[in-house]
Amino acid sequence: MILRRTNALLVFILLYYLGVFLDIGTTYLGSPDLKRELNVLVLYFEAGFKEIIIACTLYLIAITIILLKLKEYILKSGENKFAINLFYLIFFCNSCHLVNSYLVSVNNFLGFCYYRSESEFLHQIGSTYAKFVTSIPYYYYYQFFLSCALAAIVCFVLLRFKKEMGR
Repeated sequence: MILRRTNALLVFILLYYLGVFLDIGTTYLGSPDLKRELNVLVLYFEAGFKEIIIACTLYLIAITIILLKLKEYILKSGENKFAINLFYLIFFCNSCHLVNSYLVSVNNFLGFCYYRSESEFLHQIGSTYAKFVTSIPYYYYYQFFLSCALAAIVCFVLLRFKKEMGR
């Protein structure tokens, strides 16, 4: 399945890179001074965009190397249950981050529409979204758990597909 198909893994990695950098770009669009940033690590370390880009790039490179090396090891060693489970655990965690990056990008763009757009139409969309978000307590936690649920569904489907294909 994904372990045997390098193209599928590379597509995942490319989508992951795109999602993370889309998140950074829309964050800059919506809050260039990071005054409305909600990321706990960014707030704790008082990071700017340069630090965010460097940290995200290093993280993405590390995850790419880990997934590709782990995949290579699994294909060479055969049925190593620990390595396979580790691969899927890393894949699942990063799938959560991938989905959340796209959801956060939409959120950031709508924040831009609300706070900074000069277009009345976009401002109205952003305003409607802001009212929606503020009407739901702990909205961002729900968004994160939705990301994890979607990632779990994707991983479950991939595992089912793997079983049906007979590895």
